[in-house]
Amino acid sequence: MRPRSLTETEKDFVETSIAPYRWTLLVTIASSIFQASLLAYVRSARPNRRGSICEVLYFARLFADLLGRPLVQPLLSRLRPPQQPFRLLLHALVRLSLLPLFLAYIYLPNSAPRSDFLITLLVALFALSSGIFVVLSYEFARRSVGPCKAYQAYSGTVMDLHFQAAGFLGMLCGLLYADAASLATKTEDRKQGGGHH
Repeated sequence: MRPRSLTETEKDFVETSIAPYRWTLLVTIASSIFQASLLAYVRSARPNRRGSICEVLYFARLFADLLGRPLVQPLLSRLRPPQQPFRLLLHALVRLSLLPLFLAYIYLPNSAPRSDFLITLLVALFALSSGIFVVLSYEFARRSVGPCKAYQAYSGTVMDLHFQAAGFLGMLCGLLYADAASLATKTEDRKQGGGHH
């Protein structure tokens, strides 16, 4: 049986109720995909390391993200949406503070200790929290609209739309970043070569 169609007022109610969770989802997914696009720029702390640190980071990210989702599942029945709904979004924004640390590790190698273990741990924590925040966002959004199946269905649709938009935004940021990095490298190469091709 299909859920009934919602009025504009009901849609507004659902969209307002789930606002903190859809924005949490957008911030979490976009930043996660953007960070994934930067993994290729990480250099190992050990120059003569066999294999690529990028592969290690890729799999650490993949498994941590996958682990974050089932890790929170057993707790869902006991967890309640926060009294202050924007608290989850606040945590997602705090999570973003790991991104500048990641960028500093890549581009300011003398600013922090170099350690393959630490950068892998940072990537894994970022991904683990991503999996947890995604599950919590969807679950709290569903609960925030009450038991009405039509509201829950519309909530899921809006959340999925934000998930897709976040994926696109993360990829777009990654592509723009890669283009900027490539342009900066070419400019630096020209300066070092004296402008000769």
